[in-house]
Amino acid sequence: MSRIRRLGGAVAPFLFFGLFATLPTLTAVSGMNPDPRPRAVEGEPCRTISKAEFLRGWREPARSFRYHGARFERRRGDADCGVGHDGLFGRGYPACTFSAPVALGVVIGRQEAYFAVGPGYTAVIEARPGHVRCVVLGAHRL
Repeated sequence: MSRIRRLGGAVAPFLFFGLFATLPTLTAVSGMNPDPRPRAVEGEPCRTISKAEFLRGWREPARSFRYHGARFERRRGDADCGVGHDGLFGRGYPACTFSAPVALGVVIGRQEAYFAVGPGYTAVIEARPGHVRCVVLGAHRL
């Protein structure tokens, strides 16, 4: 009996510490930016354009990268991505903030979406499976 108490006394602090050490990880967004996905995205929706409009008029190819199962393309600007979640244990989806893009594109699965943002504005794309959302947050600030 005393051996069981000693074992329980030795294991309990590790379980206690392990539980509280992992709680922030369960609720955190992975990636360099702790929360690139705004909690309540407010702003004008990005103007939807065709793939032909996205490709038209540029000499160089669009900057393209893959993140969390989606391919993002941008004309100008920089990107900062993280993984958003629907609820505490919800499935993750890529959420990217773009600073000063002219146009954006995202391909997730077989779905393609292209948006015109305009230079000098910041936009957020949430690429949930089956639904891609783009919102212009406002003028880009350094």
